[in-house]
Amino acid sequence: MWVNNNGFIGEKFTDKATGNSIFLPAAGYINLLGGSTFNVGYYGGYWSSTVSDASDAYALCFGGGATGCWWGSGDRSTGFSVRPVAE
Repeated sequence: MWVNNNGFIGEKFTDKATGNSIFLPAAGYINLLGGSTFNVGYYGGYWSSTVSDASDAYALCFGGGATGCWWGSGDRSTGFSVRPVAE
């Protein structure tokens, strides 16, 4: 669900089984080749710890005019966010 959380735009994800939720800001991303920031407040990309091949890894992405969110593989040179989680 797209929400405004204390002035930060992003997605709120809620676990259907437990009702626990997490807010991930639409932090945009950085093109590491040029160092430019893109789509802050409009798009969110968060890396997982799973690589898909020598140059790619899986990421959770949302925004950008798309409905909902999606899970896909992307080039690790893209500056998506990382959300640390304690186990």
